[in-house]
Amino acid sequence: MTGRRSSRRFLLPGMVAALLCYTASGCGDDPRPGADFIIVNLEAESTGLPVQGVKVLLMDASTNLPVAGPVVSDGAGRCLLETTEAGPLRLIVCGGALWAVHWQPDWYEPLRTNHGQSTGDLRGLTAPASIASTANLSTANMSTSNMSTSNMSASLAPAVENTVVLRLRGSPGGLPRFSGTVVDSETGLPLAQAFVSLSPWTTGYGGGAAVSDDVTGPDGAFAVHDIPVAMIGDTGVGFQVLPLIVSRAGYHTAHFVHTPPSGIDHPEVSGLIIELTPLGAADNGTLTGRILRAGVPVGGLVVGLGSVSSAAKGAVGIAGRAALTGADGRFDFSGLPAGAYVVHPGFLVGDGAWFGGGAPAVDLAPGGAGDAGDLVVLHEIAPVFGNPHDVAWADSIVTFRWTPVPGAARYGWFLDGELLAESAVETVTVNLSALAPGLHAWQASAVDAADLAVGVMQNDAWFRREVP
Repeated sequence: MTGRRSSRRFLLPGMVAALLCYTASGCGDDPRPGADFIIVNLEAESTGLPVQGVKVLLMDASTNLPVAGPVVSDGAGRCLLETTEAGPLRLIVCGGALWAVHWQPDWYEPLRTNHGQSTGDLRGLTAPASIASTANLSTANMSTSNMSTSNMSASLAPAVENTVVLRLRGSPGGLPRFSGTVVDSETGLPLAQAFVSLSPWTTGYGGGAAVSDDVTGPDGAFAVHDIPVAMIGDTGVGFQVLPLIVSRAGYHTAHFVHTPPSGIDHPEVSGLIIELTPLGAADNGTLTGRILRAGVPVGGLVVGLGSVSSAAKGAVGIAGRAALTGADGRFDFSGLPAGAYVVHPGFLVGDGAWFGGGAPAVDLAPGGAGDAGDLVVLHEIAPVFGNPHDVAWADSIVTFRWTPVPGAARYGWFLDGELLAESAVETVTVNLSALAPGLHAWQASAVDAADLAVGVMQNDAWFRREVP
């Protein structure tokens, strides 16, 4: 794929693919005494109250490898994750059937680390005194009052927290639900930090919200919702429409399909065993390519790698498979088993690039060499500090701002998916009098003097219209 990507006027980005997981299992040890660590604080967008029972995994974005976790948030909505600052750190927040990520601090700025502080006792703090109840929600997924936490201590003050804001899903995850264990095919032992997903780019740190994603803890357990299972006419023969793509560093990626017994609709499938085979000496294929922006090579950009299923329905980011482009824009992957792959440049929110197309799949024979060719990215537009988060009910004249794009002749400002304003600079002032109460999304796109798209906002930005 070469050349510049064109647009009729403005290119409106879609939401980044999901990378959330189910909250069934998974835990992590407290950081070692004296180790650097990060504190993740999970709170509900609508109430500001802590959220319990959500998995959090810390990733090294430059290698696409887990650094720590997954850890399950405690009664105060907090997790502690040890870090060695091996590379740019990103979070995978697993909201499960109920919770979707509304905002993560690592989308556009580095995570805050508690350098040189002792974790101390890590016992004794209590959650907030009052927690709002929510109808028809399991208490296992909501924080409750007066619960003690093992993840915080008064000795940490002044602790530096990273607050992730969650919101309840409009459509909670439902059936079919698949659960089971990921194991090593040679030893039969459970595998931690294995990613299970239907959605593309599970480990892409996009902040999406999928109920069909999970990451295993030390027990290797997973549980995923909304798995598409269909029946063939009136025959009673069922089949799984899309495979579960299971990935772990050091192992072959598996494409798992469960065949339900004929004539039986299985809304709840449990006890599944998914085996992953370790990589061997024969898995030594290579894949290369080049990243361009407006015809110029892009250096220092993280490129993700995905595995394509036999049904060619999509790709999921492979744990441990990421490459950094050099000054010439080239990237290189090595040690690959035979199979079909796609590459995805600019898959990290806030990394300054957005890849809007789909790279063609590259088939690798055993020990073969592949070339993905030239792939074109756009500048990523990010909202800047100071944008309104709350807007009053009466006629509201408000200003929105975003980061500039080199070569942009004008910008389009989108509200809830509709182009409502154009601007020659990186800001608009608009009247929001007609909006209903609740959350609204805004985005920005940029075109050059030739009407070609040169920049796009990768993630939706949000603000809330207050109820009168």
